[in-house]
Amino acid sequence: FETLPADEEDLNQLIGLENIKSELKILKKRLKLEKNTKHRQEPGHYLFIGNPGTGKTIVAQQMAKRLYEIGLLKSNKINTYSASQLIGQYVGETSNRVLKILNEALGGVLFIDEAHQLVSDSPGTSHGRQALETVVPFMEKHRHDFSLIFAGYPQKMEALFEADPGLKGRFSKTFHFEDYSNEELLQIFKKMIASQNLYTLAESCYEALTDAFEELRTIEGNNFANGRSVRKFLDTLKKYAIAEIPSNSEKVIINQEHIEQCIRNWK
Repeated sequence: FETLPADEEDLNQLIGLENIKSELKILKKRLKLEKNTKHRQEPGHYLFIGNPGTGKTIVAQQMAKRLYEIGLLKSNKINTYSASQLIGQYVGETSNRVLKILNEALGGVLFIDEAHQLVSDSPGTSHGRQALETVVPFMEKHRHDFSLIFAGYPQKMEALFEADPGLKGRFSKTFHFEDYSNEELLQIFKKMIASQNLYTLAESCYEALTDAFEELRTIEGNNFANGRSVRKFLDTLKKYAIAEIPSNSEKVIINQEHIEQCIRNWK
């Protein structure tokens, strides 16, 4: 049989994200072909748009790996910051801080999470705009030297583009991250619990768990955070399960009663 390249194996290990996997493979193929032309190829700047917990950070790591393997970046390093970390407290501090962060990212990928905060209504908005005014000329001047990824939530990112209409056009491609289905959330849950030898999930609970995820969506509404909410749910389940096991137990089994109890008391 044909062995998949290591990066494709890594990509296929990700749960869900089928549209992202497909687009990444196509992007890699295109960049490899274009690299063989006489023109100096750019690694590109990208927008990752999706709700919290949909895998944007881990896909950014995959992006860094691919751009390095193609030869468009000098390293596969990825420097990750939230937008709030770019903003200084004093006049002039923001520009200097942002320039330092940008220069340190040269040769690799700079991932800015929750980029929409740069134009939020919170205090420091003017400093956020200063950060943007520093980022934009740098990303153009050094377009061959690093890759910038702006990540954020769908509606809030639109506010960012409205504040700076020319910004979106400076990014090579936009990746849209869809919410996970309940079945995909179950796979994520099983993967999380499999990495913790002490805990196990009763197989009879699979249906109850997918139902619980649907209830979580309703309870949390706009605050539902996909993979993050699953991790929080698992942490809470563990507390209920541990509370009733004998002190000499070597294994903690999470059952349907724990799931129902967790949903009843979810806040």
